[in-house]
Amino acid sequence: MRPREHLVLCGGIETRERGSKQAVRLQLHGSAANVRLRIQDLSTPLGANIPDQLLDLLEVATYVFSADAAISRGGKTDSRLGSYWRRAIRLKIPVRSPDLWASRAVSSALIDMLGFLSDDDYTFDFMPIQERPQT
Repeated sequence: MRPREHLVLCGGIETRERGSKQAVRLQLHGSAANVRLRIQDLSTPLGANIPDQLLDLLEVATYVFSADAAISRGGKTDSRLGSYWRRAIRLKIPVRSPDLWASRAVSSALIDMLGFLSDDDYTFDFMPIQERPQT
């Protein structure tokens, strides 16, 4: 049995595709922020700006972690004996380097690693970030 896909819209991305009304919405920046990542806790001690690719990595990791926490595996009273354990999670994430993240090498490595660690099926849609947040 293939798990139902859970759509996760990150960083203010909106879509009209099927399932978008039930999507988990995660936001790192602005007044609608519901996820917390304090980049300055890293950049201040380093005394340097963090490169765009590393900022993307930190934000992607934060969104994946938050999506994992937000999507249930069936709960304590799963009467279907763990049939909801495995999840299909599709994340739409804005990034500064979309060509890098969408490349076969990077996206395959990310999907394989997350699948191994979580026993979930991940897919990603990386799109160009529209408005660069202040870090």
